[in-house]
Amino acid sequence: MLQHAYHASLAYEPTRQALVVADFYTDRIEVYDVSGRTIGQISGPEHFPPVFEVEQVRGQFVKASTDETRHAYIDVITTPQYIFALYSGKFWPEELSWHGFYIHVFDWSGKLVRAFALPVPTLQIVLTPDGKALLGSVEEPEPALYYFFLPVK
Repeated sequence: MLQHAYHASLAYEPTRQALVVADFYTDRIEVYDVSGRTIGQISGPEHFPPVFEVEQVRGQFVKASTDETRHAYIDVITTPQYIFALYSGKFWPEELSWHGFYIHVFDWSGKLVRAFALPVPTLQIVLTPDGKALLGSVEEPEPALYYFFLPVK
């Protein structure tokens, strides 16, 4: 249950000198060196902790989502300069709350560089090799990939 409450996405910094853990149920991103030592923690815009309750299903204790459960960072990717985090911020019962609606871009010191809305609710992201666009996977209205040019600073 605790593992589910701290569900996260992982990404290596491209030179593999750091590892990023972006939390699904709390708007927090943790940065570790390759030995596993914490070297930084980034707080998202709303600073909310994971909220969950325990329930029993078919004799097993499981994490129960409640009306207070929120989704935060759905996916994360990195470049040598930035951390791109796909963010929801929506409460669990809201439609498509487990999708990202925004991209938060942080530098490696944890400073929010910019944030922008996505045109469609997104499940996963990758950066194009030239770093000018994102590819996103979506499931509504039907499964597809979309190409989204990053806003100019």
